[in-house]
Amino acid sequence: MDNYRRSKVVKEEAEDHPLPFDGLPPDVLRMEVKGGSHISNIVGFALKQLQADGCDRVVFSGSDSGVAKTITCCEIVKRKLNNTLHQISRIKYGKVEEFWDPLSPELDQLKVTREIPMIHILLSKTPLDGTQPGYQAPDSRRIFANAETPESGHRLKSDRLKQKRVSLPSAGNSGKKSKDNVASKPIKES
Repeated sequence: MDNYRRSKVVKEEAEDHPLPFDGLPPDVLRMEVKGGSHISNIVGFALKQLQADGCDRVVFSGSDSGVAKTITCCEIVKRKLNNTLHQISRIKYGKVEEFWDPLSPELDQLKVTREIPMIHILLSKTPLDGTQPGYQAPDSRRIFANAETPESGHRLKSDRLKQKRVSLPSAGNSGKKSKDNVASKPIKES
C-alpha cells in the first residue's frame, strides 16, 4: 500500500440500522457507545433515565472498537440496579468501505470493503420474551455461580477462588515470602 493514500472511509453506524428487536416503541432510549466514549458518562446518563418514571427500556449499541465498552456499560448498569434487568443481545455485522487513491497516475483507485462486528443489547425493567435467542433473565449469574457440577460434586471456579491462598517459600529467599506474598516452585530439569 506504499503507492496509495487512504482518501475516504464510509462506515455504517449502528444508528443507521433499525434495531433488531420486535415491539420496541420508537422513542426507546438508545445509547450509542463508541471506542472513545467515556463509560462513566454513558452509565451515569442511562442510570438516571432508567431510574426516572417514564423509562423502562434502554438499548446499548456499539460497533468495531466499541463492542467491548458496550458490554461493559450494560454489565455495570445491571449491577448498579441489583441485577433486576432483563436482557436480550443481538450481534450483527456492518460494512466499512475504504477508498484508496493512487499516488502515481498509472494506478487505479482501490475500494476495500470490510465487515465489522456490531452489538445491540436491550435492557428492560419489564419482563421480555424468554424464548428469544440471546435472552438473559435477571440475576441469572447466581444460578450458575453457586451450583455444583452434578457428576463430580466439585464447586465451580467462582467458589474455588474464594478459598484462602497459601503461599509457598521460594527456593531463592530461604523461607521468606516474596514481595507480593506469592512464591514460585523451582522446576526440576530431567
